[in-house]
Amino acid sequence: MANIDFTRIEKDISDLAKKLFKDFVNQAKADGKQFVGDHKEAFVRRTEQFKNGEISETNYKNGLLNLLALAKMERLKQEGLAQIEIDKFTGGVIDILIDAGLRAIP
Repeated sequence: MANIDFTRIEKDISDLAKKLFKDFVNQAKADGKQFVGDHKEAFVRRTEQFKNGEISETNYKNGLLNLLALAKMERLKQEGLAQIEIDKFTGGVIDILIDAGLRAIP
């Protein structure tokens, strides 16, 4: 099994939240953590498929990018933040997941 560092993922999401939403850090961190939790199984499965050579790197990244459509980010929406800012954060979370998955594969 790929050794995915979920502690680092949470830290990277926290850093991203601080960078993009200085006034809404807690909401962004909570949304990011919930997103990872909601999609952890799919993320681990795709990472294992890539590690085992069942899918290409392009298919791996595209599969994770498809998770963008599932992102809700409810706490940030409740704060009335513009969708474009929420999309930047969500895209950043996906990038963090892709990087973490690639790091987990020797």
